[in-house]
Amino acid sequence: YNSVSYAFWLLKSADLALVILLITLYYFMVETNRLTYTNHYSILYFCLLFALFYPALILTKLLVIQVVLALAFKRIYSLRINQNIKEKLFDSALLIGVSSVFFQESGLFILLIYSAIFLFKRTYWNFLFIPLFGFITPYFLIYIYSLSIADFSIFYSVFYYKMNFNLELFYQIPLSIYIGIVFLIGLINFMICTAKTSNYNNEFRGLWRLIFVHFITAGLLLFFGMRFTIYNAVYLIFPTGIILANYLQTITVKWRKEAFVFIFIALVLSGYLYNFKP
Repeated sequence: YNSVSYAFWLLKSADLALVILLITLYYFMVETNRLTYTNHYSILYFCLLFALFYPALILTKLLVIQVVLALAFKRIYSLRINQNIKEKLFDSALLIGVSSVFFQESGLFILLIYSAIFLFKRTYWNFLFIPLFGFITPYFLIYIYSLSIADFSIFYSVFYYKMNFNLELFYQIPLSIYIGIVFLIGLINFMICTAKTSNYNNEFRGLWRLIFVHFITAGLLLFFGMRFTIYNAVYLIFPTGIILANYLQTITVKWRKEAFVFIFIALVLSGYLYNFKP
């Protein structure tokens, strides 16, 4: 009994450490790329969104992959700076390739790399091929390993998972309602903030468009997989947190700003009443 208890709490401690690491990576990503004017708002919404989708935090493998993807996103958003472009393209694609080995749907984030290439005008012809080589590298290494041990079961198991387009999200109420509310709020806030980006420089406008691509890609991932689970919603946390934080800092009236935060907190607390199950 004691050994089981120790193992349980050790696993929970590891999950908590991964969540803290993930939020820290998000914070540094926001800080280094200046994705928001006030970083505290982004941290607030990252925490609230994690709290809303808390059942997903029980899957350690998913949290590890989210850390891997966060490192990839950090490289992608840093493409705004015209330094070490080839390394950034390869590294980000490699990390997305690693994540797709375990969650195939996450491979869709390769679109984010190509969006960054065009938005930041890094359109040299050789830059278009580097992400492809980075993405297939993990699969190539798995193939080489399988070949060396004369056992291709590991290699075949990577492709055993079938990624399908499904609409199960709409049959899981109230989970679909909560995700729909978050997505709709994010979309409306993005449109409101976009109207004000004309006051910012071209670099931020490029970043803002990339955040929108990230947001839409994460939304598409809700419909990919063998079946829909709350795990799919975790991909929305980073881009939605950035959008909400940028909207919050545009509100000048204090009570409106506080009301917006408290409404979202109420949404999170009400989610606990339904006790979402992955």
